[in-house]
Amino acid sequence: MRFSDDFPINVIPKNDEEKYIIEEAKLWLDENCFKSSLNPYEQHINNVVNLGKKITPFIIDIMRENNNEEGMYTHFLLEIICRLYEGEIEFKGYCPPSWCMNQFIQLYDNGGFDLINKATE
Repeated sequence: MRFSDDFPINVIPKNDEEKYIIEEAKLWLDENCFKSSLNPYEQHINNVVNLGKKITPFIIDIMRENNNEEGMYTHFLLEIICRLYEGEIEFKGYCPPSWCMNQFIQLYDNGGFDLINKATE
């Protein structure tokens, strides 16, 4: 039994790419759950970031589900969005992870990611 089995991602994947993202998230959690520091360039994060910005809606769906006190995938999800939109979205100062998650969800719901994507095409 894997540690991640106790913290399932309940978002239903629609295709193999989304299944892959969930598996990478679980692998990341299993490998990093007891580390005292996290690497934003860890391989499982890199693998998902390499899929590109088209995965943003699915990442936001997982963020919605994982946006709670026991959000075990919070750092994984935040690193992916921050890496995908590096230089385009920036928070200054200390921002608690839960606040960042809420801001990304609101930005997505209000069409902010669509505007960013169109501006960079």
